[in-house]
Amino acid sequence: MSLLNRIFSQFGKHGSGLSGRREPDEVLRRWLAADTAPPYAWPDLAVVDARAETVRLMAHGAEAALVEEAVRALQQGPMREIDRMLRADVWLRNGDYARAEPLLTELAQGTDRYAARAALMLGECVYDHGDLARAAMLAERANGLMPDTISGLVLLGNVRAWQGRHDESLALFRRALALNPDSLLAIGLTAVTLLGQGALREGWQVYARADELVGAYPQAQVCPVWQGEPLGSQRLLIICAYGYGDVMQFLRFVGQLREREPGARLALHIAPPLSRLARQTGWFDIIFEGEPDRAVCDWQISTMRLPLALGSGNADVPRHDACLCIAPQDIAEASTWLPPRRPGIKRVGLRWYGRPMHFDAKRSIPFGRLAPLFEVPGIEWVALTEDAQALAGLGEHRLLEASRHLTDFYATGALMHQLDLVISVDTSTVHLAGALGLPVWMLARPDYEWRWGDKGESTPWYRSLRIFRHAPGTFDQDALVARAALALREWAAA
Repeated sequence: MSLLNRIFSQFGKHGSGLSGRREPDEVLRRWLAADTAPPYAWPDLAVVDARAETVRLMAHGAEAALVEEAVRALQQGPMREIDRMLRADVWLRNGDYARAEPLLTELAQGTDRYAARAALMLGECVYDHGDLARAAMLAERANGLMPDTISGLVLLGNVRAWQGRHDESLALFRRALALNPDSLLAIGLTAVTLLGQGALREGWQVYARADELVGAYPQAQVCPVWQGEPLGSQRLLIICAYGYGDVMQFLRFVGQLREREPGARLALHIAPPLSRLARQTGWFDIIFEGEPDRAVCDWQISTMRLPLALGSGNADVPRHDACLCIAPQDIAEASTWLPPRRPGIKRVGLRWYGRPMHFDAKRSIPFGRLAPLFEVPGIEWVALTEDAQALAGLGEHRLLEASRHLTDFYATGALMHQLDLVISVDTSTVHLAGALGLPVWMLARPDYEWRWGDKGESTPWYRSLRIFRHAPGTFDQDALVARAALALREWAAA
């Protein structure tokens, strides 16, 4: 049976109106209710079978080819704005931005809800690709057509943060949060904006709601959430949530906790790539890489909520910034992973890409654009990557590498001790070097990132970090690399 027949075998021919007499199933109902953009209206969808089936397949996470075939069936009848919007939506969900972009651009010129939706979705795409000025125009258009949608407020808030208008950004995120107090997106952005402005306690409080919504604290009836009570010799389970960099950034507060509660028994739930780093701190009585046994613990808390329970403020942020360490014997072993040093030559570790994410186009730097760094004399380059495939096809410049040894962050940290400097884009490599107290330069993203602020070369989070930023209002990786290369030439000659 063809894909098209599979789609309509239960509904009859396109345009028969059968879907208009049906109510959406529960999965589709939740999908429509969760749509934070100017939403599709069910009566508009239900009147045509192909529309209803397209969104049903998207809501149920159907295979890309099946959704593509469903939306193609819309071409059998007259194409309205909603049909064209569905086509663009499907193309975006299937990763085909090149095909969706011209259609979204055309749709965004209209004046209805689908013009607002097109402007917003296109704005999100160009924002993630680093075209922030165009994103600003599209965000303002989307919000002008439909002012109070969560995604519209969020995009405009992100744009205002990039423009340095942080009070406006926070107000927009708060409006989004008022529209839906359970929106994880609005909660997270409100929280980090407060943190970035130095309102740490309020920021931690907002973030605590996110933990509850994602179910971070199962079995809370037998292992309640710790609120900062004296622990004595009780056991506290600390849950490492969010990304690898976030975990390394917030482990410093465990050091503060250990100082305050020297007799407490601390358990840790952490991902395997980070477990050796955590174990080396000596802070923990037990480390769980799999699901922890909460029955043996008295309390539980996430790393992001820990500073709230501790009452941490601005003065506590720099404390324990170099909270991680590598055993001397493991540092010595890592020296065997690279060829012997050459006299007078400095070694610099390089990480030019991060894990693929929606914003990777403005974070990772194509390797060819790093050429000015390699022109600096007196430097031997070491690839800080665990993926040997990432080293394929890099052209003339050869990097020393030890990818087969880099089985976790601890091993990467041991290798970093063989270097004079680390240069990285904004990824977990920066957090690792900073948390080890090793000199690291970061090639920043063009948009606002709360933990680094938006001006200056330093941050209170890591004293060993130097930040290279895009000029205000620009996304120019070549200019960014050129400034770093100039500084590197001065550093290498010193």
